[in-house]
Amino acid sequence: MSKINTVIAIAAAIAALVLGPSVAMAQQSDDKKQNKTINQAQAIQQARQRVDGRVLRVDQKNQHYRVKMLQKSGRVVNVDVNRHTGRVVQQTPQPKIKKDN
Repeated sequence: MSKINTVIAIAAAIAALVLGPSVAMAQQSDDKKQNKTINQAQAIQQARQRVDGRVLRVDQKNQHYRVKMLQKSGRVVNVDVNRHTGRVVQQTPQPKIKKDN
């Protein structure tokens, strides 16, 4: 019975050596997917799909990028893009400023 236990132990050790690195790499790959964030250029691309206009600035917040855009009509629109999913979470026009003449 002791020889069988020895064979099983050796087989388990070989399996751990062979499969260990691939299991660890799969875990690291899953971790990277969960921590993945988009960059500013990708946030701008998402905002441009929603709003036709010129990008004025991009601010990085905790969970999103705020892309400030100027439409041809003169209205300024803020587009919030989630940093983790890349989805537009909010699009808000800023109120027009009245010019005093």
